[in-house]
Amino acid sequence: ILVQSQWLNKWEKVNIAGRYSQEAYLDVFFLPSDRNLGWICGFNSQVSFTTDGGDNWETVRVDSDVNIQLESIHFTSPNIGYSSGDDYENNTLGSIYISIDGGRTWVNISPLSNQPYSIWGCYFYDNDNGVAVASSGFTGCEIQVFFKTTNGGQSWTQRRYEIRSGTKLSDVHIDGTTG
Repeated sequence: ILVQSQWLNKWEKVNIAGRYSQEAYLDVFFLPSDRNLGWICGFNSQVSFTTDGGDNWETVRVDSDVNIQLESIHFTSPNIGYSSGDDYENNTLGSIYISIDGGRTWVNISPLSNQPYSIWGCYFYDNDNGVAVASSGFTGCEIQVFFKTTNGGQSWTQRRYEIRSGTKLSDVHIDGTTG
């Protein structure tokens, strides 16, 4: 994986050691207030994190029961972070996870729904307020779902929209000051 160091303005190859070193990573996030703290997520439910700016990485699985394709990772503080993605073996289930220990352990906080959906991206602008986007339908793209929480994922509200086939919302960003 390549990570650009913003303060050095150059690219350096970073090796992720261990069992998950050859996996595909789909998102990267470094904490703006401490650029030594970074996380990457991807296939097989894995999240890797660094506390030294990318020199060394530790890898964990957020869920040992399913193979989630984690599409999104975002931390609101050095300890609290969220990751979301789709079960790529059963393409109708999506999940959102929270970590309160810097990415070492994860808990599923997925919204409950009466219909299957694929959750893709999530974004939290503080520890309590966040959104996630999902899709469902015959081809997986007819219905777009927005999930919102105001209590750190303990409960969720949802809005569904019918959108022409072939479109899929995959990522989301909310400005915490203007919404």
